[in-house]
Amino acid sequence: MLEQQLGISIITYNRDKYLNHTLSSLLNSIFKKCKITVYDNCSTDETQTISEKYRSLFPNYVVIRHRINIGGGANYLRAVENSDTEYTWILADDDEYDLQDINDVVEAIESGHYDVISVADPSGGGVNWKWNNSGVGKRAKELILEGTKYFYHFNFISCLIFKTVLFDSNCIRISYEFFTHNIVNIEFINKSINENFNVYLSKKNLVTFTCHLPPPYTLVKQWYGFIHCFAKFDDPHFRDCIVRGKGALKLYKTGNIFLLAVEKIFFKDRFYPMMVDMFLSISWKSRFFVLPLVPFVLVPTPVFRAMRYVYRFIREKILRLPPQTLFIDTSRD
Repeated sequence: MLEQQLGISIITYNRDKYLNHTLSSLLNSIFKKCKITVYDNCSTDETQTISEKYRSLFPNYVVIRHRINIGGGANYLRAVENSDTEYTWILADDDEYDLQDINDVVEAIESGHYDVISVADPSGGGVNWKWNNSGVGKRAKELILEGTKYFYHFNFISCLIFKTVLFDSNCIRISYEFFTHNIVNIEFINKSINENFNVYLSKKNLVTFTCHLPPPYTLVKQWYGFIHCFAKFDDPHFRDCIVRGKGALKLYKTGNIFLLAVEKIFFKDRFYPMMVDMFLSISWKSRFFVLPLVPFVLVPTPVFRAMRYVYRFIREKILRLPPQTLFIDTSRD
């Protein structure tokens, strides 16, 4: 039975309206009778009120409120640690959920055959999955050989329904070591490749990625975390593929070059140590791939400041567009 096999956890912090929408989506779905647990990371808005409102509406419902804000990564891992069902699905509080007409996902869970069930595409269609409409899954290494962006997909936490026992103590321990780099399930992804997990790809996207609030890091800080986490992967082919595809390739986009300037202007003390550390953490092959970035890294800060001034002048004075502000929400780190 689905309600005995699947436990759903929602990790939340100061997003009362989005949490309400997420709980409402679950209430009107086939997952209503599953165990639903809300992990409130010591929110200061109306999250407590919203959470309690649903207590009488779900038959198996728990609210866990932390005494202090333990961070988004730790909140996720706490949900993994406490899960006691065969499958676990951890949801972000602010994504969009389409939970109708999902018989194939329910059948995949009830079969108990799959290690991971993938139910979303964070790119909105940009990941080139070769969908299998016959209900037969694929192995992790098969997906990678097809050229899919495996890490990019599986790093989206709401995407995965996974067998709880596979996210073992070793995965949790190593995840605590790496979650400050904002990739909280890094060792689980590594394990899924090493053990060649059996993955089911849902026929439709149940989850749409959204980002309603500022992230807890700059983009360069995010790349820094990616590089350090990628070095953890045991498969060298996969490691190099994601370094070039996820990290370096995105750096060549014009807009991201300007984000290098932002990092150098506002976080100068950490800029060069991070760039050198990233360069030394990747393979020689990947180093050649990122060499064209060196001139941009070496551009003097005053030049970047002048570029930023010109950009803002054109945007705000000529095009009459609203000013852009840099805001990092460290409370979610």
